[in-house]
Amino acid sequence: MAGNLVLHYLSPSPNNIKVGIALSYKGIPYEVRPVDRQDRKALVEVSGQPLSPVLEDGGRVVFDSAAILRYLDANFEGPRLFASEREPLKEIENWERHHWTVVGPFLRRAFGVFFSGGEDLAEARAAAEGMTKASADLEKHLEGREWLVGDSMTAADIFNACFVGFSCFPEALASSNPVWAWFDEHFRLGEERPNCREWVSRVFAHLP
Repeated sequence: MAGNLVLHYLSPSPNNIKVGIALSYKGIPYEVRPVDRQDRKALVEVSGQPLSPVLEDGGRVVFDSAAILRYLDANFEGPRLFASEREPLKEIENWERHHWTVVGPFLRRAFGVFFSGGEDLAEARAAAEGMTKASADLEKHLEGREWLVGDSMTAADIFNACFVGFSCFPEALASSNPVWAWFDEHFRLGEERPNCREWVSRVFAHLP
């Protein structure tokens, strides 16, 4: 077991949410230090770079959400996020690439609209429609199964659900933050994705 963990966390950033879900799923206690979106000096002092999340574990500092998930799996007990066998590990890593290259571009488009003032609703609709189309392979893969790889949640689910989830998150989140509220109104997944919706709810059940 490693030392006391401090998570520098910016909510509701999807990359930060990945780490929060992973910590919750593995049952690892930690301290949260909120990140000021407008002032990243403290984050740079800790990690040498301005992006969150950042994990402090005693004298160790880890940044990048994927690196943090791997660090948690290597150093803490609890359910595995990655596989110990080659073939399922390759499958998890294929899904990791999927979330960056297939569904990620449409989430980034939506965040681009939001951070530009949220008024380009045609672009927001296009991003939502793109996410619906891009999630077709997830919908098909989830037919008759709960998780993307194996019989339990892995990093494959966390990576992808934390991106797709911005288009189909539980309604209760919409009132918790202006970001969630905007995405709830302008970036909803098409109704033809029931498997994706149920799967996101399973993953988001571990939101801290």
